[in-house]
Amino acid sequence: MFLSGRSWQTKNGQRMAGPFIWVVLPEWNLGDPHRPHADCRAFVRHVKFTQSGHWMTGRIKVGNHTQWVSGDYGGDGLPDHAPDHVWEAGVQIPKDLAEKWAKATGGWNSAGSERDHVRKWAQENIQDLRKAGRKL
Repeated sequence: MFLSGRSWQTKNGQRMAGPFIWVVLPEWNLGDPHRPHADCRAFVRHVKFTQSGHWMTGRIKVGNHTQWVSGDYGGDGLPDHAPDHVWEAGVQIPKDLAEKWAKATGGWNSAGSERDHVRKWAQENIQDLRKAGRKL
């Protein structure tokens, strides 16, 4: 989700850029259909989204790892997945926030009722989130 930023229109579609919170789970967690929010870690990077058909997509770079992201959090409204070494470098999402998120309503292909809580936490911790993973 963009914490702030700007959007504009081109002849090829919509664009958006700004600080983006990327929420990830480790690859070892991919087989779990419930993807526990307690394992989520996060990063903030400047990302530019461009329109790709009906979707908005962009690339995020954490250390030397680059990955395509889409939707809020990077995984179309869900936490994205990342290699274990990238996930380990992220900032742990606090337990109380993870619990709110797990009980949130809405959020199919976008953030749900947890959106404002996640945004507030990210803005309060933006320096740590920006530093996370810089040495990968």
